[in-house]
Order: sequence, then structure tokens, then C-alpha cells
Amino acid sequence: MWVKQTYQLDVGGGLENLLTVEDDELKLTKRTIKSSTVSSVLPYQANITTGTTEYVDFMGNSRESHFEIVGSYTLGAPLEIELTLRTQDGANAAGPLLDAIRAAKVALDRGIGGALEEVNPYLFKLVRSKVDPISAEKNFIKFFERRKEIGLE
Repeated sequence: MWVKQTYQLDVGGGLENLLTVEDDELKLTKRTIKSSTVSSVLPYQANITTGTTEYVDFMGNSRESHFEIVGSYTLGAPLEIELTLRTQDGANAAGPLLDAIRAAKVALDRGIGGALEEVNPYLFKLVRSKVDPISAEKNFIKFFERRKEIGLE
């Protein structure tokens, strides 16, 4: 598939949505980070828009993300994908947070300090060195496998 344009917009009732819609600088920062993350996985330029669009009080801790991907596939045939993802904001953060804590403990056991360059691209959107998602996952797994190799397991 060749992506020509894509967007992702969030609506939610959590604190993150409230703070984002009330703070223009935060909204712009989050939009820039998300857009650059999406563009980093495409080997070409595409029209990409991302952002938090609204705070809806009665949604509570839930978030609804709307995605649209417009492009083409075999012989230039048009393709359009629309997707709605409904999640709980607290649970969205729990997995990466637990993995970050585990990685910090492994680093502490090894006497490693500072930013964990092998781990960060897998867990966070804004990192010093961008890595494609597949490499980020492989590096993350290798970081923990080395723990076994040096007898810390």
C-alpha cells in the first residue's frame, strides 16, 4: 500500500485530553511528536495530521481515536481505511510504564545510568534517536535477553 494521506484524531474524557485542549502549546507539541512518529515509519513523504480534538467530560477515562488512511495499492487502485479505536487511557499507559520500570531495574542491576537508548524508542514517542518500530522491538527484547546472558536472571 502507498499512503497518500492519513489522519488520527482523539476525543476523550481523561485529564490528558482536558489539558491538551486547554493548552495550545501542549496541543502543538503533541501533534508534532505524533506526526513525526507516524512519518518516521514511511520511507516517503505523505500528508499526515494527528491531534487531540476534544475533551468530553462524560467519557471519563476512555478515549476514542479515529484513523483514516488514504492511498493506493496494486496498479494504483484506490484504498481507504477508516478505523475507530476505543480504549481506557489508564490502561494505555500501564504497559509501557511497567516495561520502563522493568528496564530501569535491569539497568540498575547492571550499573547502567542515564538514558536507555536500546529501550526508549520502543516505549516512548519522543526519543533522541529514531528507530523503526521493528528494530525498536528487537532492541528492547535484546536488552532483556542480555540480562539472562550475564547471569542476572
